[in-house]
Amino acid sequence: MVREVGISRNGALAEYMVIPAANLHKIPDSVSWRKAALTEPLSVAVHAVLKAIVETRERNGSAKGLEGALEGHSVVVWGDGPVGLLIAQVLLTTRPAFVGLVGKSPGKLALAQSLGIGHTVCTEGATSPQAEKLVRELLPEPPEIVFEAAGTPEAAQECINTVMPRGIVILVGFPGLVAVDLSTVALRELGLCGSRSGNGEWDMAISLVEAGRVNPEAMITHEFPLG
Repeated sequence: MVREVGISRNGALAEYMVIPAANLHKIPDSVSWRKAALTEPLSVAVHAVLKAIVETRERNGSAKGLEGALEGHSVVVWGDGPVGLLIAQVLLTTRPAFVGLVGKSPGKLALAQSLGIGHTVCTEGATSPQAEKLVRELLPEPPEIVFEAAGTPEAAQECINTVMPRGIVILVGFPGLVAVDLSTVALRELGLCGSRSGNGEWDMAISLVEAGRVNPEAMITHEFPLG
């Protein structure tokens, strides 16, 4: 059984805690505590992107690492929360044809653009059919890979409806019970792949922050003491 700190065992919202030594990672002096505090959600993003890379490798036989591994692919992240914003940043290191971010917050989408995400689609107040139509109209081409990071049943279905035939949907959020027409998945030959937490990607996440490839600190809006 996999036991994860903060999921299947107590987390760090405490003055003191005891965890296995294997869960400890050295933070370089050049990485601030503010950035280090966000390496956990960043590891979630890294793991999700690596899942997409594995899926594309199996299809095209390539054998690349994170750098440039999705070169030429069209990719969309559905959800403009912290994990969605981090997935989009990690994706930039893979050199895709384009990265799109779909969300409901104009402010978060503006932040995404400042971080180098060139294509954003605001679906605030839109129904699912309207959201899907906006994505098709505003993005350069239908996405080959879509990351569901909104965590809602509606978003999961929208991702399935929007990805191109033979495309891949990576399920990062936890949308719960979703009514999906599996005939659509089968007839369009879609790949659905789940992605759970960081699953050992902390060192890669820390390296990306240390190298300045990802800026998690830009997402911080407030700081609160534990006590």
